Amino acid sequence: MTATSWRPTVFDPADAEDRRQLDDLVSSGRVWETSDTLQAQLRDLAKARCPGNDQAPDVDGILAGVPLSEYGRWVYYPWSGRLVRLLPPDRFRELRLDRNRPKVAPAEMDRLAEFTVGIAGLSVGNAVALTLALEGSVGHLRLADFDTLGLSNMNRIRAGVHDIGRPKTVLAARQIAEFDPYLGISVLDGIGPENVEEFLLGGPDLGPPLDAVIDECDSLNVKFLLRRRARSHGLPVLMETSDRGMLDVERFDLEPARPLFHGLTGDTADVGDGGFGVGDDAAKARKAAVALRLLDEQMISTNLAASFVEMGSTISSWPQLAGDVVLGGASMTVAIRRLALGAPMPSGRRYLDLETKVSESAASPVPQSARPEARPRPGLAHAGSTAPVPELVRYLVDHAVLAPSGGNSQPWHFYWGDDRIWVVHDRERGQNLMDPHARAARLALGAAVENVVIAAAARGLAATVELFPLPDVVAAITTQPGASTPDGFVVALRHRRTHRAPGTRSALTAEEVAELTATARHHGARLDLCLRPDELDELGRIVGACDRIRFLNPHLHRELVGELRFGPAEARDGIALSTLALPPGSEEAIRLIARPDVAARLRQLGGGARLEEGAHDALDGASAMVLLSVGEDTPESWLAGGRAMQRTWLRAEQLGLGLHPMTSAIYLFDMLDGPPAAIFNAAETAELHELRTRFHQVMPKPDGPMALLSRLTRTSGQPPLADASVRSLRLPGASVLTAGLPPGHPGA
Repeated sequence: MTATSWRPTVFDPADAEDRRQLDDLVSSGRVWETSDTLQAQLRDLAKARCPGNDQAPDVDGILAGVPLSEYGRWVYYPWSGRLVRLLPPDRFRELRLDRNRPKVAPAEMDRLAEFTVGIAGLSVGNAVALTLALEGSVGHLRLADFDTLGLSNMNRIRAGVHDIGRPKTVLAARQIAEFDPYLGISVLDGIGPENVEEFLLGGPDLGPPLDAVIDECDSLNVKFLLRRRARSHGLPVLMETSDRGMLDVERFDLEPARPLFHGLTGDTADVGDGGFGVGDDAAKARKAAVALRLLDEQMISTNLAASFVEMGSTISSWPQLAGDVVLGGASMTVAIRRLALGAPMPSGRRYLDLETKVSESAASPVPQSARPEARPRPGLAHAGSTAPVPELVRYLVDHAVLAPSGGNSQPWHFYWGDDRIWVVHDRERGQNLMDPHARAARLALGAAVENVVIAAAARGLAATVELFPLPDVVAAITTQPGASTPDGFVVALRHRRTHRAPGTRSALTAEEVAELTATARHHGARLDLCLRPDELDELGRIVGACDRIRFLNPHLHRELVGELRFGPAEARDGIALSTLALPPGSEEAIRLIARPDVAARLRQLGGGARLEEGAHDALDGASAMVLLSVGEDTPESWLAGGRAMQRTWLRAEQLGLGLHPMTSAIYLFDMLDGPPAAIFNAAETAELHELRTRFHQVMPKPDGPMALLSRLTRTSGQPPLADASVRSLRLPGASVLTAGLPPGHPGA
């Protein structure tokens, strides 16, 4: 056996000597078939590098000035007479393995390309070698087998009848070279005491030392020899038996004193050369006894157990099925990939028993990863109070609960006692990692208070708001006749919603800007607006990046997904997907990203670019981005800021403008300056600092704390309040209203 019998010849057309040899080859008549699809490969590579780009593929960028005639490689397969033109090695691997992403990230593929695996035995080993090479999970394969292909092997080895009598190593090496001529391959004609060190350690003609050993040989002596020497060199040994999908792992790299075969056989000195059918009756019996201990007679399949009884009588050798062998190739490839990437892979045995699995009755599969628990929890809310409460109070609370809140958490409860409506912070419903000091909850409570004042005015009543010093009691509200002229806000209040649908960019008038900023000042807040298209585009990029971080950080992901409602839009809290105005295909993506395992994988890969698109698209149609800030960082100022937020939102509704809070960014920025920053990894921390700097280059930092960042859009040119946006539902007023004084009140 020589290398020329299984190794293709590679010619570089940019090299003068290679071109001369290529011309000689073509003129020799030894080329029987030529294939040149290089231009198609270049187009495919360009498309793979720019997914979603509808423009013509940038082939010139890949060629980088190299003439097409000198680009790539010509590969000659002497055993078939084929001459094939391909991309150069690095570009070839990039495109051939492009569909591995993101199951295997580019950085992980680079690590796999440095991993060297040796396979002893090429029956099951043929499937293992081909699958490892197909997946790109190795950079070099060393193949060892003394045997040639027989017709009886062809129930499990993919080959043609013209391959009968061919060395199994040559067959496997050729098969691999025909789909990846650049992969490093070396071969040995079997393994024994005289060459086991070469197999493990490599050399000038054999390539680098092994990183892992795969044992698929028949000889028990070789199995023990391989393990003893692998253990001495600290190499892991893996074996697949093609029975019940048993995958065996011995981590001698981590456990240098580990007994061979997990201690099932002892360090047997000599069990005889050759397979199970080789030797006299005593040798065969000795092999069978060791093999049964090695495999664990209690764990082998019924069919294999019966085969042991019949061996040498009605059957000649160990039975193997193609399905079992192919499964072994797949399971071994997964194991090698995990080993090479440093993923957990302890010693021991695993059983992937498909025969049992496919015969089981159909059952609901266990979800790969359940979504986080829905939140908020009930808190103080209850099914509904039957205690007598005046109709006016119920009317006012029914309007109060229409206020906006982060994640539609509705962090409020109301009490009626001592002729006052008591507004109470429901801390359990208001919990949020991005709001450790309950500032956003105070905004929501302030908006609820403002709704009570507006609803009272619509009935000709003046409302007096008294701030209260109790820990969770925000305010007490009393009403009396004598309201000023109604301002019409109550109509906007009843129709107010979040306008998430895409808009068409239309500049705000100076009068609209003046109206909005004056309304925010009504309760001491400040409103800054970003109006320039280029700055709006930059804000879209910044907010989109923050959305991605929020979705992929495991702590924030748990809370964010807990706020979403994936069923029919009947939930009375949280945010139903149907209210998000998602573009086609996005809802399915969110359902997948809601799985913690998916989010974790995207975070590990540095992915999630699609999560940024919503903010990009939203800002493409924005008329303005507005930043509401409060006077100072006190509970009273945040409550007043909530009242200002609600009035500004309602004024925007009256002006025919839709408001869409996109506030995650400013709360993430705020987290950087305190203990909550501990939930971010180093990459997230660095990126958030950079995003915050960019944000304040567009939106100067106000004097007081930032409270609400929102997008403003024209509501599709429709009259005010006529937009058909879907509104999030609210808990019924009766479920958040209790007769009596609030807990902690001296009179309660």
